[in-house]
Amino acid sequence: MPFELGLEIGYKYYCSSDKKVLIMEKDEYISKKYLSDLAGVDIINHQKDQSKLIKGLRDWFYVNVIPENIRNGMLYPTIIWDRYNDFSMSLLSVARNQNVSEEEVKNCNLTEYKDYIKSWLSTRT
Repeated sequence: MPFELGLEIGYKYYCSSDKKVLIMEKDEYISKKYLSDLAGVDIINHQKDQSKLIKGLRDWFYVNVIPENIRNGMLYPTIIWDRYNDFSMSLLSVARNQNVSEEEVKNCNLTEYKDYIKSWLSTRT
């Protein structure tokens, strides 16, 4: 990952000063220990906890991506977490209904995964 991160930071520095980069790690300060160029960069620490990961992503999007005029419509991290769990259970149900292993469904290709998401979202409206 250091190579990809270096490309991102280099692009931000030399090409686009308004580019926003989110860096997450499982252990606090581990990246800064090995990558001194990250001084002054806020790294979100998730400690391998999925709910902390989702909260970190949501909060970063809220501050850096979502336009101010629609922020009131943003979901709270606990709601996103609950919906993520609903979707995960739905995936397991798909596996059972199609007589495939849970592992096979979890490791499907990106296009198929997006189709699962679309299907799940269509049942929620």
